[in-house]
Amino acid sequence: MLNRRQIEQAIAVARRLGHGAPPFQPSQVQAETLEPVSKLERLNASTLGSWTKIVEWEVLEPGGYLRVIGITPDPNAAYKLTIGDKTMFDNKSLSNVLNEDFKRFKLKAGRRIVVEARSINGNTIGPIDATITGEQIVL
Repeated sequence: MLNRRQIEQAIAVARRLGHGAPPFQPSQVQAETLEPVSKLERLNASTLGSWTKIVEWEVLEPGGYLRVIGITPDPNAAYKLTIGDKTMFDNKSLSNVLNEDFKRFKLKAGRRIVVEARSINGNTIGPIDATITGEQIVL
């Protein structure tokens, strides 16, 4: 077992050889600054059989958090939700208001969240409201 004098000598030798610990640096990590995102769009009366975008959010650098997606139902409409490159649901009907809580799901920059709708039977759809709420990280 080393005594105190031997430990001090070993530390002095290590420092002479350049193995000393670097001086203390305060952390470079900053707390995230968040900016609220609230996208609300309405699809008015439409009879289109092709997908029509209702609302979209593209996450900017350096990323963000998805909080809630809400969609009002229409019995003549089918819905599609895409987050990034993943289709969450496609060609689905809604019988009630969709209000999905994503509990601050972290998203990388460049990800797009898109809600789309189309008429499933040629009847007029709309108005349909869709909302995306989240938080954009800002530097």
